[in-house]
Amino acid sequence: MRLVLSLRGVRVLRPLDAEELTRAWRTMRRAAARSAGFWLRLALAPVVIVAGYRVGWALGQAAVGLAVGTVMAALYYRSLVVATALANPSTLAAIEADVRRARSPGRPRAPTAAEHRLRPRGRVVAALGWVVTALLALALTDIALNPGFAREYQRHLTESRPAARLDWHRLPALQDETSVRAALAPLEFRCWPLDDDSGLGDRRCDADISAFNGIPAMFASAYFRTGRLVRLAIAVPWWRHGTMHDTLTSDLGATQFAEWLPRHGTRLAGWALPDGSRLLVNRERHPNPLIWSQIFWERQGR
Repeated sequence: MRLVLSLRGVRVLRPLDAEELTRAWRTMRRAAARSAGFWLRLALAPVVIVAGYRVGWALGQAAVGLAVGTVMAALYYRSLVVATALANPSTLAAIEADVRRARSPGRPRAPTAAEHRLRPRGRVVAALGWVVTALLALALTDIALNPGFAREYQRHLTESRPAARLDWHRLPALQDETSVRAALAPLEFRCWPLDDDSGLGDRRCDADISAFNGIPAMFASAYFRTGRLVRLAIAVPWWRHGTMHDTLTSDLGATQFAEWLPRHGTRLAGWALPDGSRLLVNRERHPNPLIWSQIFWERQGR
């Protein structure tokens, strides 16, 4: 299968005028839709979109990557229709028959001027339909690739959870798991060991929450190394990113430092607390709505 940038580039379609080309395209789509192989190969289209998005995200240009991936998926669809349809001799015969009928003396009347004016509108509607379909395919593919994130959002939206409150400047006073549980009661933490190669610690404890210091949140994660608290992370829903920034700025003032270049697709900003520890946040919400924002406190000299 070769890439088809334009139907005019297909040798057997070059002699056709615009109306005949439209008829031929409809015939090819009908023929391709009857092929099981076409539908199996079409399933790769969302993968093309996701691939473009992920490459763009890695380069800090997720929107550009999404646009490029969508265009490539559309070209892939067109090329697949042409390759599938023209591989069948009966389809070529059907196209020739359509052309003969279109050129016969008894062909239907030519479209009126008003109908010609309506055609671009139909193309716009069709293009919008493809865009919506591509976005839905991207969303479903994203959920399929990240089921854990989708499940966490589902639980956040359907479960009743307690809120937590603790002055940001009191975080450095939390030394171990016992003090964390006491300071954040009545949260219920569930804990498990970590591979210390992760760089986060050797033990993690999570608690489901509805808010932290007035910021809507999903869960809090405490990280320990040799029994000492070294990090605390708060997961904030994607759509609450702005609320997170506004609340923290109100509590702590303007951020004291910020990254200009993204690392792993995101830029951080934050504050230095009096004891030397840092409170970090994502500068921008992630381009993928499934990826939540985070507030991340980390102890220095850990």
